[in-house]
Amino acid sequence: MRLHCNFLVLVLITLLWSEPAVYAQETIDLKEAHTQALRYNHDLKNLQETMQQAEISIQRAWSILLPSVSLSGTITRNDEAIANIKDQWTKSASLSGSMMLFSPKSIPLIINAHKGSKATELSVDHAKSELLFGVTSAYYATVQAKKFLMIAKKNLERSEEYVKLAEARKKAGQAIRVDVLRAEMEKADAESAIIDAEGAYKLALQGLGFLIGKDEFEVPDSIESKTVKLGNKQQMLDHALDNRLDLKASKMQVAIAKRAEIQSWVSFLPDFLMQGSYDWTDATSPFTGNKTESWRLMFIANWPIFDGGAKIADARQNHSLYAQSKINNDKLEKEISNKVKEALIKLEQANAKYNSSLKKQELAKENYSLVKQQYELGLVDNLAMVDASTSLLQADQSLILAELSYKLAELSLQQASGFYIKVR
Repeated sequence: MRLHCNFLVLVLITLLWSEPAVYAQETIDLKEAHTQALRYNHDLKNLQETMQQAEISIQRAWSILLPSVSLSGTITRNDEAIANIKDQWTKSASLSGSMMLFSPKSIPLIINAHKGSKATELSVDHAKSELLFGVTSAYYATVQAKKFLMIAKKNLERSEEYVKLAEARKKAGQAIRVDVLRAEMEKADAESAIIDAEGAYKLALQGLGFLIGKDEFEVPDSIESKTVKLGNKQQMLDHALDNRLDLKASKMQVAIAKRAEIQSWVSFLPDFLMQGSYDWTDATSPFTGNKTESWRLMFIANWPIFDGGAKIADARQNHSLYAQSKINNDKLEKEISNKVKEALIKLEQANAKYNSSLKKQELAKENYSLVKQQYELGLVDNLAMVDASTSLLQADQSLILAELSYKLAELSLQQASGFYIKVR
């Protein structure tokens, strides 16, 4: 039995020694990044509280028309010198209530509370879309940073191959020690570039992780962006002005400001309310006899005549706020139109830049292949080899940047035009 246990322990140690465990980090796609952001982002949690506060304002607005009830009780010790009170200790209780029957100012107030809640909901939805666009931009940048790392590693492989070729030529008497040193310096530069690329990739992952509330993950080597069907310039402008959530919320704020101005003027009208009370006491006296209960019901009309000009000042202020909200709404419309036009120009430029970079990269690859063959045959020196390798590296990097610029320009146009990212 002991030999059998020792044998199992030996087998387990052998397996652990020969095949160490490798824990691969999770690779998340863009859809998962969006889901994570909506679930864990702290800014969105704050926006949910804003929505809750908007719903509370509706409850507060309705409280003006709902009844209010209060109950009070009293225990009193009377002075013995008071002869009109038979008992030295007396008790009393009172139940009172009031209810607004009609208040003109409550109508626009309640409507504004509901519309304000809807405007807040639109603003929250717009903020969510802004977050998703930000996450998408960060995700694209992280994938491109990983591509930079992959390009740096390929450049190191070419540099190592260059060192081998230089050493082979030196052995064949076709090169000198300086050529080998030059190749080794290129290799050292390539290794340093990998360190920089790895640092940039880690920083990109960290920034993306902060947005989505996730640590220790990877992104794929490449991603195909989903192309949104876009129209011409006028169609994009019309779609933006019809579908931008922030513009809808702004228009709603203009209507709210107008109703607030109306509320200021209708506050001059009278309020009609009802008040009632029920009183009980155990105190008796020659004046009250044995009566211990009483009640009363009152119908009240309250019409403010003059309050020092406060209501007039409120009306003038709300009129100014209404005019200001209209100005802000017009400004937002012009800003949205301008952003759409700018995004269209940037997308056109980015597309031309990408096509140019793609062509340049193809030429650089072909040039490097030809120079490498000529270098192996001793037809060109090491300077030509270094120049070809450097040109290919720069062309690869330029293509990555051009691809990122195009994706971000397309995303910016989608955002400006109101084509929102939808997450189920």
